[in-house]
Amino acid sequence: MRLNTTCTKRLFLGVTACLGTASTFAASISYGPTPPVANIPTLSKPMILILSVILAVLAYRALRNHRKGHLFAGLMALTIACSCIGLSGKWAIDAFAIGGASFDMSVSGGGTTHPYTAAAIEYSVVNTSGVTQFIYAISNSDQPGCNLTTPSISPCKVGLGVANGQSCHIKFAGAACATVNQPPSATNLSAAETYTEQSPLNLTNIVVSDVDSANVTAKLTLSNAAFGSLTTASAGTVTSTYAAGTGIWTATGPIADVNTLLAGVTFTPTANFSGAFTIATEVTDGVSAISGLKTMTGVASGTTIITNTSDTSANDGLCTLREAIVASNTNTSSGATPGECNGAHTLIAPAETLTFSGSDLSLSSSITLSSVGPGFSTLKGNGSAGIVFTTGTVSITNCAIDASTFLVQSPASVALAATSGAASVVLSGAFTNNGTITGAGDITVNAASMDNTTTGSFSAQGQMSLTTTGNMTNEGALAGSNQLTISTPGSFVNAATLSAPLGTLSSTGGGISITAASFTNNSYVNAFGNITIIAATLRNETPGGDTREWYQSSTGSDTNTSTNAYYSFPDNYEIQYWSKDWVQRQRYVGGAPAFRPHVISGSTLTLQNFNTGTNVGAILSAPTLTLIGNGGASFTNNDLALGQQNWRQSWEIYTHWIALGPATYDDHIRRNDDGGVQQSTSEISNIGAGAFATTLNAGGFSIVNQGAPFSPF
Repeated sequence: MRLNTTCTKRLFLGVTACLGTASTFAASISYGPTPPVANIPTLSKPMILILSVILAVLAYRALRNHRKGHLFAGLMALTIACSCIGLSGKWAIDAFAIGGASFDMSVSGGGTTHPYTAAAIEYSVVNTSGVTQFIYAISNSDQPGCNLTTPSISPCKVGLGVANGQSCHIKFAGAACATVNQPPSATNLSAAETYTEQSPLNLTNIVVSDVDSANVTAKLTLSNAAFGSLTTASAGTVTSTYAAGTGIWTATGPIADVNTLLAGVTFTPTANFSGAFTIATEVTDGVSAISGLKTMTGVASGTTIITNTSDTSANDGLCTLREAIVASNTNTSSGATPGECNGAHTLIAPAETLTFSGSDLSLSSSITLSSVGPGFSTLKGNGSAGIVFTTGTVSITNCAIDASTFLVQSPASVALAATSGAASVVLSGAFTNNGTITGAGDITVNAASMDNTTTGSFSAQGQMSLTTTGNMTNEGALAGSNQLTISTPGSFVNAATLSAPLGTLSSTGGGISITAASFTNNSYVNAFGNITIIAATLRNETPGGDTREWYQSSTGSDTNTSTNAYYSFPDNYEIQYWSKDWVQRQRYVGGAPAFRPHVISGSTLTLQNFNTGTNVGAILSAPTLTLIGNGGASFTNNDLALGQQNWRQSWEIYTHWIALGPATYDDHIRRNDDGGVQQSTSEISNIGAGAFATTLNAGGFSIVNQGAPFSPF
């Protein structure tokens, strides 16, 4: 505010006082040993009176204060305000700064004889300026008849010097003092609060008191009603109210009841909102009011509620699946509007279909996605988009996934049916797992194809069902605590390398059922219960199949075992009998198998509906083994034992002389050479492969046993 200044008086000791004036402001100053009351200036609204002090000490100045006037002396602020005796004014204690140093004096209501006894009001004033201060004026015009008196102890008296740290008392007495309305007081009006997203917060208790009023009104106002709400309740005769449109909470009545309601009021943030805002606080007794401002700071809770089933990305106050996943991946909110997704890692989905129609959803953060209520939430890509798990840990509960592809990259870890609920994955494209997928309940997967790679692990504590319309390959682990069911009209390969097994199929508490056009097991299949494999082509064999070859390990020399010379008129004849022995043995091309693939059941192992079946260098084992071919089928059992063969080749050398010679008709002609005849066989070694069972049931096929003698079948 600009003040038009006119110097109206020249005071004694060379001091000039220039008084600011304005259209609504009138002030005058008086001096002398006893300033008359009529000449004490009055401030009718907040103003500043500036005194220019040139020299010496001014004494006996006085100022009346009706509102929030402030008094300055010299070039330094010397005004201290204390609690108002009347409605809204503040008291000013004017002091002079010796040597030009600024000072401060604190004023607080009370003192040892406070507060508001009948016809008496007392304040305590403490000098904290660091130097001795002189008091020039103390006055009260708010309540006529409530007059300043001089306390007997440490009086605050005009002209008195108050040393640094010393306190003095100001006391007003008179019958009118008892009629002065005292404003209410309250704790924690401006107490800062921190709330957690998705979690209600009981606000810090505001405790109200009032020395001269039994009833008060408390009001709390949200800076934006869209950010949340305040709870209401009843206590005694008072019921609090809340207006959602304005964000105003109100309670009016006896102080004790209002305090009870203030102690119980709770702020509930809007879903997915964790922003900063304020709550304005106010308490009034109907005459005087006090107020404060709570600063509210939000903390993301780690929970995002998906509120929009469509695949939009807009700052519209709604949270879509795509927005939630992107927000979680980047740890940023999808928008500033309350209701938008935040950067939390727990996504709560409604029990309905969530459609994403754009590109693949890539989950790279550690995310938990769960469904609300008993039903499934379906994550649907309309066959045009897939879900890619790249890194981190992803937990999906009670959510059916319907997309084009499902890719889990190593080292991602995905929990489907993270609780005892079930999970379903329906894909129009490929299911590829390079990471870890687990389920605490049942898991159902339907896909065009499936590839569980060497780093892939897929397990369920309940039942697991895997169905594809195309081929399936398992190089990792597929496990179900209960029944494991695998079905494809194409081929299913449980793969391995020449040096080590890769894929494992296991059921620790149930059985395994496999249905495929062809099933090849080069690794391990184990079940506590029954195993049933239905395939037209069934191969349980070591990787690479039968790699054995025969080689001649030793070769003997040609030996003339006997000679038959004879005469038959008119010619001579001779037949020499010759032979040669050698040994053939088997060996594995590329080395012996490093392991034996197996299918082992703790109960009954059934292989059925096959046209061609082989068990090569592998194990089929169960208490009961049942083989059922399609009629005319064949089954080959080969334990890959290494054998030895002993061979002998025999021939004749024939000579026919003319008469008594020496001319011949036939001279040393080789004849009757049998080319070699196997004399005997024996086993060198075996790897323990074969088919083992206590009870064997078989039919609908012919058996070809290519193992060594006495090999198991």
